[in-house]
Amino acid sequence: MLGIAAAVGAFVLAGCGGGGGGVTVAVACDDFAGPEPVHVDRAAALGVGEVLTLRLCSGQGTGFSWQKPVVADTAVLRATGRSFEPPEDAGRVGAPGMEVLTFGGLTAGATSVRIAYSRPWQGGEHAVWSVAVTVTVEDR
Repeated sequence: MLGIAAAVGAFVLAGCGGGGGGVTVAVACDDFAGPEPVHVDRAAALGVGEVLTLRLCSGQGTGFSWQKPVVADTAVLRATGRSFEPPEDAGRVGAPGMEVLTFGGLTAGATSVRIAYSRPWQGGEHAVWSVAVTVTVEDR
């Protein structure tokens, strides 16, 4: 799975103009290789009415989970959905999947989305991985 994700690309931005389009930002497990804590910065631009999809490596069997995303300016961008895609190799115990978060561009402006990967209980490791996406929403 990790090899496939790396081959597809650790970072993907695909945008479409016009209404109903969107942008995908993908952060693969390989992006988090290295001593913890690991922080990843990305940037994305989308149009008003378009969707930002954030795809994050996630190992649900580890006790870690992506916490609630923080959007700096909710007048510009709003969280609209969240799901988990299981690993492609479902037979491999412990294989990571992808946490998929979606956000809608509401009005032109700039904002950011921050999210941390933690073991959320008291005494658990906090923000061992974190992602920040600087987002520009444009009139198109």
